[in-house]
Amino acid sequence: MSKYLIIGAGAQGGACASLAARDNDVEKIIIGDINLELAEKAKNHIGSSKIEAIQLDASDRKKVIQAAEKVDIVLNLTLVRFNENIMRACIQSK
Repeated sequence: MSKYLIIGAGAQGGACASLAARDNDVEKIIIGDINLELAEKAKNHIGSSKIEAIQLDASDRKKVIQAAEKVDIVLNLTLVRFNENIMRACIQSK
C-alpha cells in the first residue's frame, strides 16, 4: 500500500488524485496546495476517504519536507519554478 503526496491541487493535481484514489494499492493521498480551499474542493469533488487536503506552500522547503516524510511518493504538479525546492525537500526527507 502506497501513500502519495500530490503538491498542487489544480487541474492536474485533482485529476491525478482522482485516478490514484481508484487504485487499490494506494492507501492514502494527501493533496497539498497553498490554497487550502482549492485542495478541499478537489478532495470533495473526488469523494474518496483516502484523500486528505492540506495547505502547503511549495516554496517552503521545511513544510514540504514535513509532508513528504509521511508518504512514499511525492508528485509535483505545481509550477516549474518549484521543481528544485521540492526535489531537494524529497531528498532531505528520504
